[in-house]
Amino acid sequence: IEENFDGETNIDYVLATTAAELNDALENAEEGSTILLKEDVNYGTVTIGELKDVTIKGSENSVMTFVTDANTKIENVTLDGVDFVYDGSNLNSGIVIGATAQIDNLVVDGCTFTGTGEKKGRGIYGTNPNASIVIRNTTFSDLGYPIYTMSNNGGYESLVIEDCSFNRIKSWAIMPQYDPYSGDLTVTGNKFTDCVGGLVRAGKLTAGHTFTFTNNVITNSTEHPYKNKWFQINTSEGAKVVEGNIKDGAAWTPSAADGLE
Repeated sequence: IEENFDGETNIDYVLATTAAELNDALENAEEGSTILLKEDVNYGTVTIGELKDVTIKGSENSVMTFVTDANTKIENVTLDGVDFVYDGSNLNSGIVIGATAQIDNLVVDGCTFTGTGEKKGRGIYGTNPNASIVIRNTTFSDLGYPIYTMSNNGGYESLVIEDCSFNRIKSWAIMPQYDPYSGDLTVTGNKFTDCVGGLVRAGKLTAGHTFTFTNNVITNSTEHPYKNKWFQINTSEGAKVVEGNIKDGAAWTPSAADGLE
């Protein structure tokens, strides 16, 4: 039963209580359907095939690792309220973005990514220059690398991170690409609290693309300990929109001195 059901809304769910049932539901998912995860179930690693207009809705402590690969074809897929947990056994314990997967509007909404407090653990890992991804209302806590890649494959076509919370992060909170970043990167309305490794590292933005950093709140956090910068991103060939940010209670407009060139 949907929480706070008002007697008027009718939502059809396919309930998956085991990993086998979840895989079956994914293989047979119809457009517009919702797959409901059961509380207190760890579904393990789930490799995605083809999905269109499908929502995977989590319940309390429903955990999985969501993997996309060369066989993945996603269009308008939402992960709603799913828990992703790094327990030390698998660095990529959240969402794995395959470099050649087809990802058109993957939405991560109201999810949690939780680590052990060490400088380890990847929340969303990988890069795909053709992928469009939205991450919103999601909490990243006690991780080394919440949004991370080591590849020089161009970043994402579009990556939006909005209204999320980053708590006690041990390295760059957002590091979707080293160099270059050949897409639009939007970071807006987020909270960074007690983070000790800087904010955004994305290399050099390519022409025709925009980096947006607006209305974020940074509290009791520090620059990257080795780079001594809040950012490592160069927008000289692209564009940037930077406004409305607050650091430790005061208005803050990051500049080239902070690593935002």
